[in-house]
Amino acid sequence: MIEHQNQSFVLIDDNANSWLIEESSLLTDLQKNGRLLVIKPFAYTGISEDEMNKVTNYVDHINKSQ
Repeated sequence: MIEHQNQSFVLIDDNANSWLIEESSLLTDLQKNGRLLVIKPFAYTGISEDEMNKVTNYVDHINKSQ
């Protein structure tokens, strides 16, 4: 991510909670600048349809703005 800070990212991880994001100034900056979408699916069921729609909308938005 450091080498590609001008790009956007999607992080999907059931452990992507505040300790992961807040401990990384890079992840915090990317998230504040709208370059990082964090999805925290429920560990036992995986990514939901609503969460997948958020990913799709985010990627579509990024592609349109390029």
